[in-house]
Amino acid sequence: MREIILNGLPGNTETAVIEGWNVEEGDEVNEGEILLELKSGSKEVLIKAPEKGILHEMYFAEGDEVELGEPLAAFEDIKYEALEEFDI
Repeated sequence: MREIILNGLPGNTETAVIEGWNVEEGDEVNEGEILLELKSGSKEVLIKAPEKGILHEMYFAEGDEVELGEPLAAFEDIKYEALEEFDI
């Protein structure tokens, strides 16, 4: 499990407001899919999924203010492992 961190904002702004989440906790998402939209000053910022996975937990709700460097959500990578079958 890893966290999605707010690493950059346009201009010299240090905070943004969550405009809305495009997914819900537990949703499977694809790489590049937009997870949430932020507003920083007059600019809109889109946060995308870093790779295919599951949005495990959202740390903030719509309307919350977040600061640069804060974790926004927990993201779980989907790993497919080969399973062996054994006769018992």
